[in-house]
Amino acid sequence: MKRKANDDMNVRISKDMSRLLRHKPPPGAMDAAGWISLPVLLRHLKHSPTEAQLRQVVESCEKKRFVLDDSVTPPRIRAAQGHTVELAEAVLEPVEDANKVPVAVHVTSNSSWEAIKSSGQLLRMKRTHIHFATQPHHMRKNKWAEVFLRLDVQAALEAGHKLSMSSNGVLLCEGPMPVELVSKVELDDLPEGWSR
Repeated sequence: MKRKANDDMNVRISKDMSRLLRHKPPPGAMDAAGWISLPVLLRHLKHSPTEAQLRQVVESCEKKRFVLDDSVTPPRIRAAQGHTVELAEAVLEPVEDANKVPVAVHVTSNSSWEAIKSSGQLLRMKRTHIHFATQPHHMRKNKWAEVFLRLDVQAALEAGHKLSMSSNGVLLCEGPMPVELVSKVELDDLPEGWSR
C-alpha cells in the first residue's frame, strides 16, 4: 500500500512540475531556453516535495519529460518538450536526415482525426509544436488515444517543414502539417515493439 501511495504522490508531483515547466512558469523564473532554478521550482510546487522526491520523479520518468542540470549552482530544470509557453531559445536538435527517424507517430482521438481530415492539416493547437513519438514509450496512453498517424519524414523534409528532436527523442514540428504527409496506421503495422 505504501508503494502505491508513493506512486500516486510521484504522479501528482510530476503533473505539477509539467504545469510549471511547460505551461505556467512562476513569473520571471524561466529563461529563454525553458530552464528554471531548482530551488525556485521547489518553492512553487503545490505538494511541497523535497529535492530528493523531485529527483526521484525525474529519474523514474520513463518518457524522460524533465531535464535536470547539476552543472550549475544552484541546479536548474526544464521540460524536454510539451510547452505551451513560447521559448526563444528552445533546446532542440534540427532533423535533416529522415534515416535518423525511422518511425514518427502522432496520436490523436477519433473526433480530432475527423477534424484533421476536414481541415486538411495537423495543427499544434495550444502547444508550441506538433508531437510525433519516435519510440514506443513516447506513445500517449490516454483513453482517447485511438488514432495513430505515421509521418512521412522524408516527404515532410522535402516539402520544407522544419523538424526538430527534443532531448527525450520526441520529433517536433511547428506545423501546420498537411494531412497528405501522414497515413493512418494500426500499431501492428509498425515495427516490432510498438504494439501495446
